Amino acid sequence: MEKVIFLKGGLGNQMFQWAFLRYIEREYEVTATLSRDYIDKDVLRTLDLELFELDSEVTISLLRGPRKLLFFITRVISKLTNINALTCVSGNFLSRRAIFFDGYWQNPRFYSEVFEKICCDFTLKSEPSPGFNAKCSAQLLKRNSIAIHIRRGDYYSSPANEKYRVIRHNYFLDAVEFLKTKLSVNKVNIAVFTDDKEWVKKEFDGKLDYIIMDEGSATADLIMMSSFRNIIISNSSFSWWAAALSPQGKNVVMPEFWVEGVPSQAMALENWFILK
Repeated sequence: MEKVIFLKGGLGNQMFQWAFLRYIEREYEVTATLSRDYIDKDVLRTLDLELFELDSEVTISLLRGPRKLLFFITRVISKLTNINALTCVSGNFLSRRAIFFDGYWQNPRFYSEVFEKICCDFTLKSEPSPGFNAKCSAQLLKRNSIAIHIRRGDYYSSPANEKYRVIRHNYFLDAVEFLKTKLSVNKVNIAVFTDDKEWVKKEFDGKLDYIIMDEGSATADLIMMSSFRNIIISNSSFSWWAAALSPQGKNVVMPEFWVEGVPSQAMALENWFILK
């Protein structure tokens, strides 16, 4: 029976779930589909994956008929017995018997063998606006350009803050100084991608020479950020993918804390720098 991976969370998490589908297809030699059941019920999220030029042979749909019934039965059995042999969740051993995969799958070890294929999947269906393209190009043409992703939003609210933690402004300042030293320069040009422009202005005006990139969609922001060779990321799956998709020969700086229970060492790719 084909495997089902549930989509949930924002763009970065959906990209991990797509990547996990590619892993399952290769590892188990089976057909896998993506379920939009969770994402369609989440009033704060949309199916951002659809903005990519994805493989048309991969189905993204709601559970229907026998599969929906089977999932319902496994949920009932799980609640009654705490046993669910047909569903895997993130962090659990991957059982070949499992049909449903419900999690975020943020583990680079799954994707090393299929990473090139995944990179080809994440191509935008349509180009960003000419104004946004021009703004990014102007930054990229400057010497020693750095992209910074600052994630606050839902991380700032409790109880999310307890699990994810908002990265403090000193981390970003220290990361910029780290890259200056690595690049052997005194001045850098910074492009900031953020969901909290007012906080950025409050914390960095007069301290950094930066411009806020605020004209693109989430997917356009991610792809544009990946064009930079120097990237400072937050503890965010969104900026992780931007850095992972960026060119070879890059410098990526990430914070020491990722999420509760997952150290940054587990998420760092080769030659990424963890700033303590």
